[in-house]
Amino acid sequence: MSFNEIIGQIEVKKLLKKSLKKGRIASAYLFSGPEGVGKTTTSLNFAKAMNCKLYQFDSCSKDISGVKCPSCKKIETFSHPDVKIVFPVPKKIREENKRNELLREGKIHKYKKTEIISIDDIRDIEKSLLMKPFEAKRRVVIIIDADAMKHEAQNAFLKILEEPPQDTTIILTSSHAEGLFSTIVSRCQKITFKRLSKTEMKNFLSEKGELTDEEIELICLLSGGSIKNAMEFLDEEGRGERQLLKTITTKKDYDKLKEIYDKEGLEKIINFLLPFFRDIQIARTGEKLINADMKDYIHSVHTKYSREELNETVELLEKSLINISRNISPELISNVIFDRIKETN
Repeated sequence: MSFNEIIGQIEVKKLLKKSLKKGRIASAYLFSGPEGVGKTTTSLNFAKAMNCKLYQFDSCSKDISGVKCPSCKKIETFSHPDVKIVFPVPKKIREENKRNELLREGKIHKYKKTEIISIDDIRDIEKSLLMKPFEAKRRVVIIIDADAMKHEAQNAFLKILEEPPQDTTIILTSSHAEGLFSTIVSRCQKITFKRLSKTEMKNFLSEKGELTDEEIELICLLSGGSIKNAMEFLDEEGRGERQLLKTITTKKDYDKLKEIYDKEGLEKIINFLLPFFRDIQIARTGEKLINADMKDYIHSVHTKYSREELNETVELLEKSLINISRNISPELISNVIFDRIKETN
């Protein structure tokens, strides 16, 4: 995938291309921003561009009909000996060295909410950096969801950053950079990724086939400028989850939601409830609702809530998302949320 194939992030691509043209590539970068906006894709493409044998300031296209250099081919298939990619996985996968299998299956973020990046992962990186690159112009280490490093792993990683090897670039990606030591952040060139614009999202969704204009509009509003969120709405499981949450909410059967105590499940619920209660807030004003497919229900109930109740509920949900990222017990967060919601119904 070349820079031109990455959706949006115009300023980020411009900055990275400029660093390639000037030959001023940092020893460490932190790609931070919301989930699903292109941090991982861009980090992989930047690794390709630093080592591409056909293009000076970009990489070979992912288009299968085009000519590709050996370096880009290897990075795309996760088989390049000088490009190491680390991300949160269970201990068994780490021990059996099966991360590349997940990479090839597109399951990079599969274990983000439940697993960590261990100190052993960092020690493996440290060992690999002691050796000279096999064939790369510039060796690359990519740590995806870097905030999943526990404190002992971050301490070990900090030592690598304090004396970075020559001809090596380390790229961290994170949607929760506040979970990283400030000393790590300060040693990286920070590049901020933004949510995609509505136009960029519409262009992306229009290429996905049989979606009506109404469906595209709804997904654009609900995805919050995130390709990851949009893709969840496109698959059958994602549509089923949304339908279930709609049914539970409209029937006010919140006890079912209380049974979900894992971080990922709770985060999905909150990300559904937040725009729902915000819609109830703005229903009085006549502004466009986010959940257009729940318009009739929202207009039928909005007068039953006081402004104070709605403001307090929205504030609690926003704080709950922050508390999830701080690893506060999902069960505790869940109980507080649903006690509050039942009070207002």
